[in-house]
Amino acid sequence: MLAVAAVSSLTTSFSTAGSPPPALADPEPAPTHTAVTEFPRPEDPDAPLRAAIEEARKQGKPVAVEQVYTETSRTWAYPDGHLTMESYAGPARLRQADGSWAWIDTALVEQDGVLRPKVAKADVEFSTGGGGKPFASMERDEQDQRFALEWPAPLPRPVVNGNVATYTDAAGAGADLVVTALPTGFRHDVVLREKPSGPVEFRIPVQAENLTSSKTKDGGLKLADEAGKTVAKAPAPVMTDSSGRRPAVRQDGRSPLVRQRVGKIDTRVIKDSGRSLLVLAPDAGWLADPATEYPVVVDPTTTLTLQNDVQVYSGPCGGDSTSSDQ
Repeated sequence: MLAVAAVSSLTTSFSTAGSPPPALADPEPAPTHTAVTEFPRPEDPDAPLRAAIEEARKQGKPVAVEQVYTETSRTWAYPDGHLTMESYAGPARLRQADGSWAWIDTALVEQDGVLRPKVAKADVEFSTGGGGKPFASMERDEQDQRFALEWPAPLPRPVVNGNVATYTDAAGAGADLVVTALPTGFRHDVVLREKPSGPVEFRIPVQAENLTSSKTKDGGLKLADEAGKTVAKAPAPVMTDSSGRRPAVRQDGRSPLVRQRVGKIDTRVIKDSGRSLLVLAPDAGWLADPATEYPVVVDPTTTLTLQNDVQVYSGPCGGDSTSSDQ
């Protein structure tokens, strides 16, 4: 109570001392305008799914949810409210210009004097024969990048079977050039149908627009853009014989797994008259070995793709793999 009284007395003395002029009331403050920012209502990412479930209930059957399709997955809604997704290891469907989706189909068709896959993610072209043009090329228009391989001699018209084009005897008598279209690129092999009479070497001119080709530490091939980023690569090339393609049948009726014999290929990327050459020299001793069974597939494994952050390549046994290594 004492403290309160003292404060009250002090306040009174300040208000009366010196008889100051009476305080004028502050004028009414001008109204202030508060800026209100209106943000758009966020879209509901699950709206297509809920709508599809409702439609599935109406129809009494599963409904495809195409709004959430991707190149590697499909989603279905069911009348009981659950969803299923089909996933694929790589691109399986591509969105078309009209918004619809089409299954990838790498079967080759002839258009404008070249062979192209019907539906593929990579813009790939193969030669229909002759000389003076690449036997295989791949482009990415938005990056203005192009990778192409030439053959040092004119090519015969290829025999086309699905996604495979075979240029018979292109690499010499009994040696075929075989090119295969893939969903995200291509691969090429040389198939030696019979034992060569001596050492063989393949010198393949390489075209790389806005790309630099070079040899990797493990003997493979890589392509880098102007910033030095690796956009495609392949492991060291190998060659395999036919020993693993004819498994013997055991007495119990089972077919045992037979490993293919694998030979080495010396790989170099050189400059010749200002042009890049991919030089492949298969192991001559391995080719001449009586244990080597023909045909032999010389697999340069240059199954390269110009897709962002994805490399597709062939392994020693011809299977396709994917990697995100940069």
